[in-house]
Amino acid sequence: MGYAGTKATGAEELGACSFGAGTMLMFAVLALASGWMKARARSAPGTQPLQIGVRNVVRRPGRSLAVLGMMAGGIFLCGGELLRLSPIPIHECAPTGTSGLS
Repeated sequence: MGYAGTKATGAEELGACSFGAGTMLMFAVLALASGWMKARARSAPGTQPLQIGVRNVVRRPGRSLAVLGMMAGGIFLCGGELLRLSPIPIHECAPTGTSGLS
C-alpha cells in the first residue's frame, strides 16, 4: 500500500489507498486481539468483575472476534462515509432556538 500510495494521483486512487490501508490496519488489530485472547485463556481465573469479563470474552474467542470485527467494520465504513459528506452551509441551517421547526 505504501508504494501504491506514492503513485496515486487522483482523488479516487488516494481514497482507495486509504481504504485499503484502513482495512489492513483493522485486520492487524483483529490478529492482535486474537493473540491476546489466546494468551489470556491460559491465565488463572479471578473473582473481580473485570477478570470475570475478560474470562467471558476469551471463553469463546471466535464469537468475540466476530463481534469485534463486525463493530470495527461498521464503524470504519460509516466513518469513511461521513468524511465524504460536505458540511451544511450555515445559511441553510435552522435559526437558533427553533429546534428546526420554523
